[in-house]
Amino acid sequence: MQVPLLDLRAQYSPLKAEILEAVSELCDSQRFILGPKVEAFEQELAAYCQSGGAVGVTSGSDALLIALMAEKIQPGDEIIIPEPCFVAYPALATMCGAKVVTVQTRKEDSFKLTPEQLKAAITPKTKLLLLSYPSNPTGGVLNEDTYNALCDIARDKGITILADEVYEPFVYEGKELCFFYPEDRNACAKWSMLWDIQRERVMQIEKLRSARRDLEKAESELLSAKQ
Repeated sequence: MQVPLLDLRAQYSPLKAEILEAVSELCDSQRFILGPKVEAFEQELAAYCQSGGAVGVTSGSDALLIALMAEKIQPGDEIIIPEPCFVAYPALATMCGAKVVTVQTRKEDSFKLTPEQLKAAITPKTKLLLLSYPSNPTGGVLNEDTYNALCDIARDKGITILADEVYEPFVYEGKELCFFYPEDRNACAKWSMLWDIQRERVMQIEKLRSARRDLEKAESELLSAKQ
């Protein structure tokens, strides 16, 4: 007997009719980019996250990049990134002109950033702390005490926390926390979605999304004209 490495049919089967209906409605509407379906989902996600709004973008990397752009990073601003980390984090921060400050987490700490490590990494130029728990690639998950301590330090130093919550569903049984929604955490990215506690920043993110879309459209039209 062969056991498949990956079989999504068990998950897909009970949702098949609902998925096909939604796909059919979308094809009939021909609204493949943004549109009422995306807007409705953004509203539902914002309500679920108790945030000031949610914005859909093209990919998880784009979500993080736009979140960094919304922070108006200036050359020389420092972004603290715990390592090991997802390979794109340092590159995205560098694209925004930031100086990346990496903090090596330890196996004996279950690869969690500790408050002591954060304090040691902060300088007068520190602008933002990028966190991702459960972590890719280590699987480390912050507990509530550690997370609250990191928030207290960030609040005291005036540092924004940007949280990548893409692996949040892999936290089981409530024994450990990924992230919840304290008022001092400013921005969050998950898959190809962004949300934020502050409505003003959500509006800025929406403007950045539109600007990137217009730029991509112009580039596409330019390439078509050259063919």
